[in-house]
Amino acid sequence: MRIVAIHAGHDSNACVYDEGKLEKYILTERFTGKKHDSNIYSLLPEFLSSQPEVDYFLVSGEKEIIDLILEHYRYQVHGPWSPPDYDKGADIVLVNGHHQHHADLAYWNSGFDKCIAVVVDSQGHYVNRDANDLVESESIYVYDGVKRPSRVYKSVIRDVLEKDVSGRKFEKILTQYSHKNNLGLGAFYDVAAKYIGGTTDDCGKAMALAAYGEPTPKYKFFLKGNTFNNEGAFDHYDGDRAKEITNANHKKYADFCYETQRQTEKALGDLVQSAVVSTGIKKVCVSGGYAMNVVANYYLTQRFPDVDFYFEPMCGDSGLSIAYAMNHYFLENVDFADCPCGGVPEPLGTTFLHGEVYKNDYVGEKKNLKDIAKLLYSDKSVAVYRGLAEAGQRALGNRSILFNPLNRKAKEIVNKIKKREWYRPFAAVVLEEDAHLFFDNVIPNEYMTMCFPVNKGLGLMIPGVTHVDKTCRVQTVSSGYLYELLKEFKKLSGYGILLNTSLNLAGDPLVETPEQAVSLLKNSSLDHLWFADTGQML
Repeated sequence: MRIVAIHAGHDSNACVYDEGKLEKYILTERFTGKKHDSNIYSLLPEFLSSQPEVDYFLVSGEKEIIDLILEHYRYQVHGPWSPPDYDKGADIVLVNGHHQHHADLAYWNSGFDKCIAVVVDSQGHYVNRDANDLVESESIYVYDGVKRPSRVYKSVIRDVLEKDVSGRKFEKILTQYSHKNNLGLGAFYDVAAKYIGGTTDDCGKAMALAAYGEPTPKYKFFLKGNTFNNEGAFDHYDGDRAKEITNANHKKYADFCYETQRQTEKALGDLVQSAVVSTGIKKVCVSGGYAMNVVANYYLTQRFPDVDFYFEPMCGDSGLSIAYAMNHYFLENVDFADCPCGGVPEPLGTTFLHGEVYKNDYVGEKKNLKDIAKLLYSDKSVAVYRGLAEAGQRALGNRSILFNPLNRKAKEIVNKIKKREWYRPFAAVVLEEDAHLFFDNVIPNEYMTMCFPVNKGLGLMIPGVTHVDKTCRVQTVSSGYLYELLKEFKKLSGYGILLNTSLNLAGDPLVETPEQAVSLLKNSSLDHLWFADTGQML
């Protein structure tokens, strides 16, 4: 069974899934240069025309989107189409169920047999499309070995989206809420992101600034169940959006973000607790955009030490085309009862799934891992371009900027390279066997889905990756080129750890092509760009 799946909304993406294997995946933003781009249509002609045979097309969106695809691409896809009464070619399936697909992807990849899947994002699909006002906020599903999960919880909020010709966007997120509306956990975090001068896609900035805040009674948001009740919630909120966060003005914004982080993670924990108690299942998947919150993820593991958690690396909308394809394949083509993990022959097992390997014509001086380690030890910044790009939002070594975490000015230097805000921290990549030397309560975390406390031992030696609240987002590695590079760096420094951040500038998506990487080198203060596959360094 060969499947082409297309997610045409926020973070639009498409994939080819053939006989239970992910063959190809594209994320629109990597090619257009517009982060979170929803306009996938410019990429579809080439993408679709390269597919020799297709059994199913899975498409998100309204029927008009399908009609558009049929109109423009029918001769390039699978022979002449005669909609709506065609009798040749692939079946076209309109997919729905935003939250459930987030949950399904996490389940397929978790390796769990029976589990709970908790989904939290800004908002999912309309609960009633005829009304067009209520949307998904939080959802909980139970997977117990049958083909379809049972939904045991769903919270809904009023639609906070404004529509324009380019699609849907949050236009009035700070002003449009009345005292008659409730906010979901993800939507409330959007408010914090807008409050500090960002967009609804800047929740990561709000999470970073939260570490500079402290408990503030006036920002009590009156949690009502697991949603934020606006009755009185903003009585002490001035709505004065920051034009820029500075050392002089950051306090009130940081306090607001602190309370947003604290209260949303507690509400999420309460949801998990109620689900675990009611079902007796102690395996929990977490997905949806809020699962990018590495602070909340760590909080859950500490609050529930007897629960096994799986945090989906591709928890946001960028993973939805894969979810559509895997879901359809397993449910339509696989004997569910005969498969491990309730129907999953093989989880994806990696986030290195994006795009393709590009020809590199750039010529530079040959450098090996020992050379790279020496450069890093001498406080040079090195960007690594290697093989396939990471499909998710985290740079895990294939599109990364590396730096010496022992340097006390590392955060300042690398934020300047990336043209980012001063308060934003950086992640660490560390030898798995050495992680406990730097961090408390650390566990293997190959996809950077959690942060951990920096300890008072060797943790004192890594100021470049230590946030103001003494935590660090951590990637552990146990094999591969990064593992070998860390061992070389350890020979020089005594420490098997490096600063690792994504190969992009502020506001831009992750670099996809060699040309994009070279352009970044020319337009930043980055010292070096290393093409790891050929050893060429610029």
